[in-house]
Amino acid sequence: MKFRIPKVRHPYYEDSTTQLWLGSATSLSEIPPESVDCLVTSPPYYLMKTYSDSVPLQWGGDRDCAHSYNDASKCLCGAWLGVLGAEPTPSQYISNLICVFDEMKRILKPGGTVWVNIGDKYAGSGGAHTKTKNPGLSRSLARGGAPISSQPVEGVQRKSLYAIPARFQIAMIDAGWILRADIIWSKTRPAPQNVHDRPTISHEYVLMFTKNGDYYYNYDAVAEDKSPASMERMRYPKHGGNNRAWSEQYAVRSHEYAESELIALKRNLRSVWSIAPKGAPRGFKFYAAYPETLVERCLLAGCPPGGTVIDPFVGSGTTTTVAQKLGLRSIGVDVSREYLDMTVKRIGGEQ
Repeated sequence: MKFRIPKVRHPYYEDSTTQLWLGSATSLSEIPPESVDCLVTSPPYYLMKTYSDSVPLQWGGDRDCAHSYNDASKCLCGAWLGVLGAEPTPSQYISNLICVFDEMKRILKPGGTVWVNIGDKYAGSGGAHTKTKNPGLSRSLARGGAPISSQPVEGVQRKSLYAIPARFQIAMIDAGWILRADIIWSKTRPAPQNVHDRPTISHEYVLMFTKNGDYYYNYDAVAEDKSPASMERMRYPKHGGNNRAWSEQYAVRSHEYAESELIALKRNLRSVWSIAPKGAPRGFKFYAAYPETLVERCLLAGCPPGGTVIDPFVGSGTTTTVAQKLGLRSIGVDVSREYLDMTVKRIGGEQ
């Protein structure tokens, strides 16, 4: 039996608060178990975009297999060679995502939280495999993707949503995660869509998961101002012993509040977040950046002060940038050198 010397990896970039790794997030043996407080990420969307320097990776299968891939980039052992998001079926895409989050479960602390921004995709709507409409994406066919067809894929008819967020929620629950919230990110300025037979899609999901029922959550850091209607009801005078307001509505208070106390009162963060989408900052070319406001809300709620956050699909570095502003440590992982370089530039680092 031949002895193999373990290959030691070093971070692509590292400073006192930030660590960036080049490669797959399915194997991060350099990161100790239960060392990360929070995860905030937005995985590559299914059949949406692949990047010029993305390297096909092996997903699934037998690790001891020598791997011989057919024209569909499949091996007899069940492995698939390709880029995450370009899988031939939505179920394989979800399966590959779970491979990543299995590794995230290893490095997340028992009281850690996970926040995943994920969108959906219409079957047969072009995109990653339509050469004429999106020439920059047609390479994904050679990486194991399947051409768009009017035929159903896994029973999903053309023009139907794949229901990617719902599939992902169920798969994560099956993998042992606790789904604590399915948050609607309501985009106040959605991208225009040239459709006339359905509503314009103006939302995505932010899914909150935990490993255990006991976890860190900072209620006060993300509490909202009460609605004007609630504030008005709390100004009603009492009427008798049953706290009925003069307007014949029940007041929401049990004692008299000073006006300054009313202003200080907050309500729990709601599960619909109205946030305008924003691209990468000027001078940075990245098409899938989520807004800093969204990331900040997740980190304020789910990461303790001075804690460590990881983004296994760091992209243009929005999570890392916000973590730096909040005084948190961060770990970013990506398969693209181009986007790791972009992250370094955004946080003011030097390569």
